[in-house]
Amino acid sequence: MASTRTSRTAGETNTDDGVPSGTVEPVIAVNGVEPDTSAPKEAAPASAEETPKMSEMQGIRYTGIADVKKLSMDDLEAMSGEAPKGDLEWSASNSFIVPTKDFNASTRDALLALPDFVAE
Repeated sequence: MASTRTSRTAGETNTDDGVPSGTVEPVIAVNGVEPDTSAPKEAAPASAEETPKMSEMQGIRYTGIADVKKLSMDDLEAMSGEAPKGDLEWSASNSFIVPTKDFNASTRDALLALPDFVAE
């Protein structure tokens, strides 16, 4: 029985005798280095020690590229699964920081999980 192997150049699966099997597997090599195709890496779960306490925070800063970032109550509820205190807006007028009094812990956790928000 013939075994299969993957061609290093085209990504085509071949048998030992060099005849293509018809199955094409994408292979993208950058500078001759093939990508790691093992199982995807999972982010380490945040521990309670890593999540800042509400009492220790001034607020949440938006660090994205928008001049004004608005999240409605509906958006926040969909993100956090809990009813938020109200709409949130980050802009130059508030130095892109929403104070902790304007959101709850569930909203804090949902926002800090996003790349454009950091605890202050």
